[in-house]
Amino acid sequence: MKFKILFFTLLISVLSWGQQSITTSGTAVVENFTGYSGVTTLPNNWTTTGTGANGNAFRGATQTSGASGGWYGNNNMSYLGSGTASNGNATWRLQNNTGSSITSFDISFIARMWKSGSASPSVSLTYSTNSSGTVPVAGPLTSILTFNDATANISTGTILSQTISSISIPNGDYIFIRFLHPGGSNSDNLGWDDVSITCYSVSLPPPVITSALNASGTVGVPFSYQITATNSPTTFTCTSLPSGLTFDPATGIISGTLSAALSTTVTIIASNSSGSDAETLNITIAPPPPPVLTGDLTITGVANSSLTYPFIATNTPTSYTLASGLLPPGMSLNNPSFGVLGFIPNTAGVYDFTITATNAGGTSTADFRIIIFNPTVLLPGDLAILAVNTSAATSSSEDEISFVCFQDLLPGTTIYFTDNGYERVSAGKWGNTEGIVSLTRISTTLPKGTIITIHSSNNGINNPTDFTVSTCGSIDGNWAKESLTTTSFDLNKDDQVWFMQGGTWANVATGNHDATYTGGNVLYGWTDIAWKTAPNYASTVGSTIYPLRECFTTDVNNATTSASYVKFNDPDAIDFSSTTNGKLDWIALINNTANWSYYNTDADYDTLGYNYFGTTTCPAVAVTTDIYVNGKWTGVKDTNWFNCGNWDTLVVPDSTVDVQVGDNIYNNQATVDATAPFASYFGNIATAKNLTITGEKVEVIANTNNKVEVNGNVLIDAPAGAVDM
Repeated sequence: MKFKILFFTLLISVLSWGQQSITTSGTAVVENFTGYSGVTTLPNNWTTTGTGANGNAFRGATQTSGASGGWYGNNNMSYLGSGTASNGNATWRLQNNTGSSITSFDISFIARMWKSGSASPSVSLTYSTNSSGTVPVAGPLTSILTFNDATANISTGTILSQTISSISIPNGDYIFIRFLHPGGSNSDNLGWDDVSITCYSVSLPPPVITSALNASGTVGVPFSYQITATNSPTTFTCTSLPSGLTFDPATGIISGTLSAALSTTVTIIASNSSGSDAETLNITIAPPPPPVLTGDLTITGVANSSLTYPFIATNTPTSYTLASGLLPPGMSLNNPSFGVLGFIPNTAGVYDFTITATNAGGTSTADFRIIIFNPTVLLPGDLAILAVNTSAATSSSEDEISFVCFQDLLPGTTIYFTDNGYERVSAGKWGNTEGIVSLTRISTTLPKGTIITIHSSNNGINNPTDFTVSTCGSIDGNWAKESLTTTSFDLNKDDQVWFMQGGTWANVATGNHDATYTGGNVLYGWTDIAWKTAPNYASTVGSTIYPLRECFTTDVNNATTSASYVKFNDPDAIDFSSTTNGKLDWIALINNTANWSYYNTDADYDTLGYNYFGTTTCPAVAVTTDIYVNGKWTGVKDTNWFNCGNWDTLVVPDSTVDVQVGDNIYNNQATVDATAPFASYFGNIATAKNLTITGEKVEVIANTNNKVEVNGNVLIDAPAGAVDM
């Protein structure tokens, strides 16, 4: 096949669209630019581009003298490079609509130089093809010929022509003819006119189907078969397809997913303008192999929390059934077709059962185990901070916090921690320009005495990827992490940290420091500087003490002026190897500032004292079963009944607790005084279920506001035991 094109040298730079249609082999398609005078509307099927100042500018007259660079034309097309105007591309788009493939073309045009400049560029004529019709990006294509001011008779116009052969441009594809004038300062004004292209095509023989005539598949697995044929078929046909399979006549693809085995034949046909070829295709769909249940065979969940577990099996089961055993109470196989267990378990325990998966090929079974945990309910003091580094890397913005758990942390246990201060502005409210982060234990129990280290990335914690949780010397992936605020948890010198469990945060993003925490349990507080004594201290550093947590807070009284590099070091053995204590004895040691070490640099923090982050001893801290007696008066701090530090469990008793006031080594009596610190927490009333006084005196200061309420019996063992009113 051939095609022929004529052109006259001129380049233009406004976009026009569509395409010229080549309909007949051997018949010329001509562009003579009649009526074109450089206006913004280009001749049909031409696009133009240029670069630099005025590189895309149009002019409307034949050029005989200098002008600014751009496109020029008057019943022709030309380009004049001037200044930075350059890279003039004029592209003619044509489509093969002959019904056959084009194998060659002839192209001719009139080339002319309208004005000679000091620079003498060569204009190149190039071409390309594609099936999409998208005009190629600016630049040279496949070369046809070039011309310049040295071309014979260029000053008055000369006919140039060329034949391109040995090509194959399928019917429907596109041909792009491009003139490219490189331009440049004061370059020749070269143009083209009467561009003619004559294409030649050869008729194709009928198609011959070449794709395999046997196709197979499996029930439940997507099936696909592509008809292929020689000689450029334009349409495909398929007859007698079974239900479940569909056919696309444009692409020749048979596809679908069958639910039952079968063996059938269909007729496939490929056609072009010269004829068609028909063949018989044998399709066989085999039953699937039996399913195999895979995935985790042991599933863990948390009591009173939603648990959804989808079974995983090969070979597309059509149903799942409970073959034997018992599911946890309230649980069901709620989607037998897809095998999903779903429920909210309410009873902790271990549940064993067998599931059967079935498809058309057979069945298989697997034994499963569901373990439902009750999450650990933490009490004040069940967590305590052991080390803080607010500049844990050279970036000076990474934090490292190590804390110990004094209770086993079961899967499903969630804790919060925040660096917002309590009563930053308003009484009873929290600050809300710092972070709140949650940690939930996922699958394994963390033994009491384990040290947990949180290491944040640069710029604090804004999302779960900003920090790691390590235990036993390595990163521990058995935690679900979440940042509850858009503000960052990022510790500074003199900062504070609070731990909580349960409850609900509100107003965490107002910026007014009016956040509330309700329905939960504040477990522990830590501060680098002295606790604030009243609300509205108006600073990101410092905090008042949350009510009734005076005995479960640590003030390390850090006097250093750089970042906080502080560690608790066991006074008996720095590696905790020779000390075994109950929780409250450990808290007494941790709350003693004499047992904290202060460092000046991150390097000192990492190398001196106990290596909290890197220790592989697990659990590191030995914790005995508590031997403390709730309601036992110790008088450790002073004589104030309402001071938690005077009670064996560090908790002031309420009306459900039997109170024992016996002899103590401090010889401190128990004094009930409504004006004493902390009395207001308890309505200024000392309460007990039963009250036994055997070794020290209980004195009720003479005032009508001072009261002791006992809901049971009062036993006074005189003379050591006494009540003074």
